[in-house]
Amino acid sequence: DLASENAELRASLRALMRGQPRLEIGLDGFVRFVSEQFCVLTGLTDDELLGKHFSTLFDPAAFARKEFREFWADLTTGRVRSEVFKHFGKFGRETWVRVTFCPVQDTNERVTKILLSFMDVSESLGREADSRAQLESLSRMGTIAEFGIDGTLLGANKSYLDLLGYRLEEVLGKHHDVFAGVPSEARFWDELAGGKLHRDRRKVRTRDGRGIWFFVAYSPVFDSDGKAY
Repeated sequence: DLASENAELRASLRALMRGQPRLEIGLDGFVRFVSEQFCVLTGLTDDELLGKHFSTLFDPAAFARKEFREFWADLTTGRVRSEVFKHFGKFGRETWVRVTFCPVQDTNERVTKILLSFMDVSESLGREADSRAQLESLSRMGTIAEFGIDGTLLGANKSYLDLLGYRLEEVLGKHHDVFAGVPSEARFWDELAGGKLHRDRRKVRTRDGRGIWFFVAYSPVFDSDGKAY
């Protein structure tokens, strides 16, 4: 019957709330419920969280922006939103968490509360930051261009542009062979698309027609599925 179905739904919701880092907040932003896993994630207790405004858990700068007012307006109309926040746990421990805000609506489709689920993304953000730092370091040290797997130029650093005598806006979208002066073998791009690294001595043609020989390494970049892109 309807009563037993409702009881089962409530029990399922409680199980979900217990098993994942979650909060339940009212439309005023104050915490009503805290899951055990959220306490584990933050090192805080129920007593330290219940009745507090959820924004106290994060970097205050995130809530001072105009964009956050628009963000909150979306939630009150029932739209699910997700955002990454810097969180300061107990004893000042800093982590980055992805927070998904899920508005709960009554039978009249009015939002009555908001469920927050959390995922610690500190490690993945750290890897991304490390990768960016390495790329920036390489860009400062070497002559670098970025091509799509079809051979079109997507970007280049100052050293590359200075060498060829172009401005970036003049060469974006141009094919690699424009700079090489001779067509590349079809299998060359197929092998790069398949993830094969190429090292070669190649001739590059500058804007004024000069030919410059130098050693080139073509290194495919892979997405999260291990495919070159």
